[in-house]
Amino acid sequence: MNSNTAVQSILDTYDTEDLTDIAEHGCVSGCASSHIYYTETSAFYDKYEDEVNEYLTDIFGDNFMFDVCSDCHDMTDMKNKLTWCFIELVAQNEMYAEVA
Repeated sequence: MNSNTAVQSILDTYDTEDLTDIAEHGCVSGCASSHIYYTETSAFYDKYEDEVNEYLTDIFGDNFMFDVCSDCHDMTDMKNKLTWCFIELVAQNEMYAEVA
């Protein structure tokens, strides 16, 4: 599978059961098994920074970084939180958009 976009990368990485777990329990629960460690979340953010930021801006508005990362300790923590937020929103959209 070709993961040209951040959204597609997440959909290629996780199956329906994983996406349901992510949507219901969040990445902090460990169910986003390919995005647990800072090295993984930082690499994802670095690769897809523009798309992640645009996606989050569309949902949270221009001040999303402050809203999501107001308690971030450093850049690594920020990248982790933004990546997890992005993954959770993609999972929720994928799992619940069809229901609505």
